[in-house]
Amino acid sequence: MMKPPGISPSPLTPQNLAGALRLRDVQWDSDGNTLVWLEGRSDQGALVA
Repeated sequence: MMKPPGISPSPLTPQNLAGALRLRDVQWDSDGNTLVWLEGRSDQGALVA
């Protein structure tokens, strides 16, 4: 069953987007179903899917 847009859970929240969180290199994985990005955390980065 498909959910309407905006209903699926997401780690991206308005608070994250308004804060100091930096997302870089946002891309779809080779499977086409997984969104992957590099998330800036302090002076380090973390690959998130």
